[in-house]
Parts: sequence; structure tokens; C-alpha cells
Amino acid sequence: MRLDHTAVWTGTEMIVWGGRTTEATGPALNTGARYDPARNRWTPTTLTGTPKARFLHTAVWSGSEMIVWGGETLTASLGTGARYRPGKNDSWLPVSNLGGPQRRGYHTAVWTGSEMIVWGGWTDGDADLNSGGRYNPSGDSWLATSSGDHPAARFGHTAVWTGSEMVVWGGTDGLTRYQTGGRYVPATDSWMATSGSNAPAGRSSHSAVWTGAEMIVWGGSDGRASLDSGGHYDPASDSWRATSSTGAPSARSGHTAVWTGSEMIVWGGSGTAGFLQSGGLYDPLSQVWSTTSTAGAPTARAGHTAVWTSQEMIVWGGNDGITALRTGGRYDPSTDSWLPTQTVVVCPWDRSYHTAVWTGSEMIVWGGRDLNYHYYNDGGRFSPLNGWTCVTANGPPSPRDGHTAVWTGLDMVVWGGTSGYPVYGDGSRYRSDNNSWLPTSLMGAPPARYDHIAVWTGSEMIVWGGEFITATGGRYCACTVAAPSGSPVLSVSRGSGEAVLNWAALPGASSYDVVRGSLSSLHGSGGDFASSVERCLANDLTATTLIDPDVPVSDAGFWYLVRGSSCGGAGSWNDGSSGQVGSRDPELNGSPNSCP
Repeated sequence: MRLDHTAVWTGTEMIVWGGRTTEATGPALNTGARYDPARNRWTPTTLTGTPKARFLHTAVWSGSEMIVWGGETLTASLGTGARYRPGKNDSWLPVSNLGGPQRRGYHTAVWTGSEMIVWGGWTDGDADLNSGGRYNPSGDSWLATSSGDHPAARFGHTAVWTGSEMVVWGGTDGLTRYQTGGRYVPATDSWMATSGSNAPAGRSSHSAVWTGAEMIVWGGSDGRASLDSGGHYDPASDSWRATSSTGAPSARSGHTAVWTGSEMIVWGGSGTAGFLQSGGLYDPLSQVWSTTSTAGAPTARAGHTAVWTSQEMIVWGGNDGITALRTGGRYDPSTDSWLPTQTVVVCPWDRSYHTAVWTGSEMIVWGGRDLNYHYYNDGGRFSPLNGWTCVTANGPPSPRDGHTAVWTGLDMVVWGGTSGYPVYGDGSRYRSDNNSWLPTSLMGAPPARYDHIAVWTGSEMIVWGGEFITATGGRYCACTVAAPSGSPVLSVSRGSGEAVLNWAALPGASSYDVVRGSLSSLHGSGGDFASSVERCLANDLTATTLIDPDVPVSDAGFWYLVRGSSCGGAGSWNDGSSGQVGSRDPELNGSPNSCP
């Protein structure tokens, strides 16, 4: 047995390497093995040229080799690595140390398609690190990652996406309310500080919107009292100017703000007068405030959510200090009027500190908790035309609040958060078109956190900051394609004591699942695939060929089916032919012998 080892998938095999035998005193290992699921067979990795024994290291697959780096022994952290080439080569090559990062373990590593990026971790189990390195195997060379002018660690801050950079501002470390910020450019992996000249007073629990040219910050708390002030930040000139105070809403924090295309709408929150059901519209060009109507407005609250639909702001949930709420309202700024959201019949339950995203046609609410600290991992979808429907309870992340959610154009990505204990460093993607969940990758994910921020750039989600107080983050490349449609054309030929399966590549598929079943059972059951499927021969196979080493018994036979998969989900087992009766998907997807 072993633990704290690594495993990578090559497309046909899993390679396990390193680790230790027990958590406390078990010796580090420098052995490994390759597992071929198609043949159900293990093959040891060579010991010739293997790197030093270690655990809590990282390993990535480059497409042709496994790159191992860093890690721990019982006495020290390591700053060395090696590249393993499987197959006929079965060989190790050392990784250059020239220009490499500081030795470390318990770090992260990702493969970008051309280089391995190492970041964070600790050295000698003590000092935490916020540095890293980029390793290019083609040149066997290292470059340092940016550790530039990033903001201090914080939570309760805001972030907006400008189209080319993420602007972070404000927040707290629990003691100081910051009036500082930073601009992160993912294209160059670099930070620039925002100007402090004329910046608003330091604060947390404020709001921020992006107008297309400026970030407008407003409200929040300075640690002593709520604020009714704010500022416009122009990244093009790196300059601040104050928001108007004439006619501004009363001081508050824990409110919401949305951008309509011409105005910022602030609503709700809490201040010196308690919980609020008031708000204001702010025109940044004229710097004029106007009040939102209270006639028909939702009851006073904080910890709620608000989304902009392109015509109206939808407010929902939150709490009034006594109980969590499951009510909301729709505000139309063109008529300064409110309509109630449809009464919730089944889901979601009353909650606060949840998230909400707008898909273009509906609002998706998820997670949060009530005031008795009952955490939720369910949600609901609200259509202004059709009312509420439930988000599936099949496969969501663990119950949590303090998480973030972004809409990619195809799915909602939920990440991080807490249920009191533990704090989460995982997430999931919710597809509204088929009401399903898929987990986000854990490889290279930032450390667990809550009360952080997340923005969607158009191609990736950027997470930064949060509790536990950290100045770190990560970029998640979410899937923006649908599951492949159709079924590959499959051919089966008999080799020497084995079946050779080949199929044509399916458009949109990045991997394939292959199942096998008994022809006699299929015939005897009247065509029931659920009872006749025997096993999943391959799951997420990137190749378009597979060898089945098993041979059916005399006077029997096997049937095979292939389906395509992508990051958008699994495709169908149906071939779409006129001769097929009914759908195979419900039967195969419900069988424990089928592929997951």
C-alpha cells in the first residue's frame, strides 16, 4: 500500500509513482507501475535512472511522458525531478535544476499543452510559498512565474473583468480595511497595482460593477460603520474620481449592485437603521442618483442576490436578521416599479449567502444556508416567463456558502466555499440544458477557500483571495462545448485470441467509453441492454482503437457499443438508425456494469 503518491492518465494507462507506506514514519518510495485497464494488467516502471524517493510531489502528463517534480522525504523538501517515458522506452530522464523553483512539497502543478507550471506549497514542511516556475521539457528549461505587484492577502474584496484584465480592490485581512487593489493580466501572467491617489476609503463588503470603461465601487464597511461613498476607477489612466454623494442611498454593506448598461442599481443591505428595502440608481456620466421605488419592493434584507436580465433586476433570498427568506422581486428601472417573483412551491428553500447567475433566459440560485447554519447543496431556476423549476440533486457539490458562481454561456461553474468545516477547494459545473452536474478538475486547483472572488473572462474563470486569508488564485478553463452527438461507426475484427475494435473519430468527442455485453443475454431478455451489459471496457479513452483480450464461450458472442464524450458530458449509446427500437441510454446509464 502507499499514500501521498501521484497518478497520471496517458490515454491508455494509469501511471502511479512515489509516495510513502504510512503517514507518520513510512519511508518514501521511488517505485511505480503502469496499469492497463483494457488488459487488467500492471507493469512496473523501470528503476534505472529513477529520481530520488519522495512523497507529496507532483506529476503531469505531457502527451508523451510523465514529469515528476519536487516533493518531500522524511527530512527535507526536494527541488529535483525527472521525466518518465513509458512503453518500449520505459526510461527516465532528469529534469534540469537550472533556474528551477525553490525546493518544495505539497505544491501544485499543471500542464498547459507546452509547459508544466509549478506553484505554491511549502519548504521543509514549514514556510509557505507564493512562488513557482514554468518548465519547458522541449528545452529542458525553467522560467519563474510572476510574483509581481499582487495585492496583499485579503477577503471581502471585489473584482471585475474589463475584457483583458481582472481588477481587484478593497477587502480586509480581519484587521485592516484596504483601499488598495491590483490588476491581473492573464495573457502576461502579471500584476499591476491600482493607483492609491484619490482612492475611496478602505472598506470591505462593498459592491463593484464594470461599466465598459470604469469600475464603480460603492458602499461597504470600514470596520466601524457602513459607508455611503464610492469611487470611479479608470484602468486606462490608472485614476480615481469620487462618486457623487448628493441623493445617494443611505450607508450600507451587504447590499447588491448590478449594471444595466447605463446605470448602476444598488439595493438592500444593512446599515445603522438595520436591514434595508431601499436602493438607488446611479448615472456615472451625469453623476446623478435617483431613488428606487419602495412600492411593492421585497422586504428588507441582506445576504441576498441580484442579477440583471437586460430589462430588469431580479432580487431573491437573503435574510432579515431573524430568518432566511425565499421571496424576491423584479425591478424595472424604466418604470421604477416592482413585481414579486413567483412564490416558491418546491425549491429552492429559504436561504441566504447563496449565489445567483443569469443565463440569458433564467436566474439560477444555488447553495447558501439558513440562519441556523443548515447548509444547502440544492437550488432553483427562475424564469420570468415560467416561474421556478428545481436544479437536479443528482451529483451537485457538497453543501456550502461563501462560494462563487459564474456563467460561462453554457454552464454555471460553482467553486470553493465552506460548511463551517471543512473549507472546500473543489467545485462543479451545472448544465441547465440537460439539468446535470459535472465536477471541476482538481488538478492544479488553488488551495481551499471561501469568501473569495471569481470572474469569467469569456474563456476562463479566475479565482482570487478569500479566507483563509490568501493572496493566491487560479485560472480554470471551463468547458464551453456541448456533449458530442451521434455514435461512432464501429468495426470489430477477430485477432489471435482477442477482438480488435476500431471506430471513426466522432466530431466534438475528446474521449470514448466502450461497453461489452452478452449477445445471448440480450436476445433472451428481449433486447434489454441493462441486464445484458457485462463490463465497461474503457472509460475516457482518447484512442479510437481497443483490444478486448477476452473470448466468448462456445456458441456465445459479445456485443460492443461506443459513445463519445467531451468536457461537456457523455454522448449517447444510440446509433440513430431506423432499425433501433427505443433508446439504449436509460438502460445502459442505469446499469452498474456500464461506464460511468
